[in-house]
Amino acid sequence: GQPPDLANLPTGCAFAPRCPHVHDLCRAATPPLRALGDARSAACHRHG
Repeated sequence: GQPPDLANLPTGCAFAPRCPHVHDLCRAATPPLRALGDARSAACHRHG
């Protein structure tokens, strides 16, 4: 996949254009960062 253009980030999740699991919420809103445990985190609407 192509990395996002940092000068022109898309609305919503920056990975939405290249994510195989994308859905409408991903394109509309940036996902919150969630702690996953020991020094790990994820920002994904589908995770958590």
